Amino acid sequence: MPDPPPAPPPPLSPPARRRAARLALAVPSLTLLAATAALLVGASPRGLVAARVYGGPSRGPGPHALRLACARYAVGVEDPVALEGLAVAIGGQTLPAACDGAGHGDLALPAGLALPERPAIEVRRGDRTLARGVADVSTQAWQRAFTARPARVPVAASPGPPFELLVDGGALAVGQRSRAWLRGRAADLSAPPRALGFGAEAGAPAPLGGGGGWAFDLRATFVQASVSLAPGPGEGGERWQAEASLPVIAGAPVVEALASEGGRLRAIVRSPSGRGDAYARVVDREGRRDGALVPLSRRSPEGWPEGEWSAPAPPPGAPAWLIVSASVDGGPALALPLPPGGEPRDGAFVPDALWVDGLAPARAAEAARLGRARWAVAALVASGALLEAWLLVWLQRARALVTGEPAGERIPLRPLRSGWLALALGVVWLAFVIIGILLGAGLG
Repeated sequence: MPDPPPAPPPPLSPPARRRAARLALAVPSLTLLAATAALLVGASPRGLVAARVYGGPSRGPGPHALRLACARYAVGVEDPVALEGLAVAIGGQTLPAACDGAGHGDLALPAGLALPERPAIEVRRGDRTLARGVADVSTQAWQRAFTARPARVPVAASPGPPFELLVDGGALAVGQRSRAWLRGRAADLSAPPRALGFGAEAGAPAPLGGGGGWAFDLRATFVQASVSLAPGPGEGGERWQAEASLPVIAGAPVVEALASEGGRLRAIVRSPSGRGDAYARVVDREGRRDGALVPLSRRSPEGWPEGEWSAPAPPPGAPAWLIVSASVDGGPALALPLPPGGEPRDGAFVPDALWVDGLAPARAAEAARLGRARWAVAALVASGALLEAWLLVWLQRARALVTGEPAGERIPLRPLRSGWLALALGVVWLAFVIIGILLGAGLG
C-alpha cells in the first residue's frame, strides 16, 4: 500500500496569527510614514548660496577689476544676498571681497597682476566654496563682444549731403548733454547755422578751430529727437537745410561734469528714471578697468536722484569708454569716450563677461541629490508593498491550514471576514498615490 501523505505542519497559534495580522496592517502605515520622513528630511529642496564672477581680459597696464554677484536660490527663485568675508583666489593670490545687500561686489586686482587667458578662479567663504572654475575669455572674444556706436549721425541735406554731424558717444540719453560737431564745406558754413531741436535742445554753435565747422551742445528731452540745421541770418550764397534724427537711449543714466584730473575720473551721475543707483564701468579693448555701484542718494536741480563717482583713469593713448547702465546686470546704458573733450568719438558697449558661474553647478548637484532621494523613496515604498503582499499570502495560507483545506492545493486570496485586508490594500494604494504626486511635483 502506498505511504500515507505526510502530515501538514502544525498551524500557527491564534496569538501568532494575531501578531502577524497586526504587522500586515501596520506595514502600509509605517511605509507611508517612512516615505514622508524621507521626503521631508532627505528629499526636500535645500536653499543654495553661490557666487558668479564677471570680468574681462586683464592684459597691459592696470588697473583691472572684477565683479561679484552673490545669490541665494530656493524653490525656483533666485534672490541677491549680502555676504561678508569672501576670499577670491585668482592668479596665485587670495583677495578679500564682499557682496552688499544688492548681491553686488567689486574687486580691484593688484597692479601688475597679469592674468592668462584661462585663469583659475575660486570664491570661498570659510570652508564653503561658492564658485570654482576656469575662465575662458580671451582678448579676441572681448573685442568681438564690443558693439560700436558710430559718432557720425546720418544727415539728410538739401540740395545735397555736404555735411557731417558727429555726436560724442554716438547716442544721447534723455537729459544728457553731449557735444556735437557740424562739418562741411567752408562756404556752406561761413556763418553760424541755426540749430533747432525737436525733442531736443540745441545750444548756440561756436566755430571749430581751423574753420570749416561748428560745435554746439545737444540735450535730448524726449526719446524721439531730431535737429534741424539751416544757414544763419548773415550767411549768403547757397541755401541749404540739414535734418538729422538723433539716437536716444531711453532709461539710461545721465553723466554730468565728466572730467579727468590727477589721474582720476570724476563725474556726477543722475537717473531721470528715478532709480536709486546706477552702475559705472571703465573699459577698453584690453580689459575691464574698473567698476562700481554708484548710490544716487541726493537730488539734482531737476529733482532726479544724483550721486558722485570717481575711479582711476585708464592708461592714456588707447580708446576707452565710461559705460553707465541702469543696473548692475545691464539695462539701458550710455557709453562716453575717454578722456573727455576733443573731437566727438565713437561710443562702444560691451557686457561684462561671465567668467565663473557657481550657481549652475550647485543647482546641478542639488538636482542630482534630489534624483537619488526620489529613487530611494521609490525603493522604500516598493519594499513596503512587497512585504505587505508576502504577509497577506502567508496569513492566507495559515488560515487555510486552520480551516483544514489541503496543504498542496492552490489557495486563492480572498478578503477576511474582519475587512482588515481591504483596509490594508486601501492604505497601500493611498501611499502610492501620495508618493506619486510628490515625485511628479519634483518634491520627492
